[in-house]
Amino acid sequence: KDFDRGMRYLKNSGVNIQPLSKEISRDEEKCTHCGVCDLICPSGALSIVGERRELVFEADKCIACELCLEACPPGAMHLNF
Repeated sequence: KDFDRGMRYLKNSGVNIQPLSKEISRDEEKCTHCGVCDLICPSGALSIVGERRELVFEADKCIACELCLEACPPGAMHLNF
């Protein structure tokens, strides 16, 4: 809800919004579900859920800020152009 309100504000202010030319992906084999990326993700694209404490990556919420790339201890997060 806040994201949509922010986007409307930017558009109404004359800011040109363009689609991302890059995206973040997660290597599920490397991911240890430690949750470090969850703590640093500003968009909520990464979150720990359930009793098993599994990491879920919602790519549609990702803003490709790249903070998770350096934060991920096993290097499971990748930047794709």
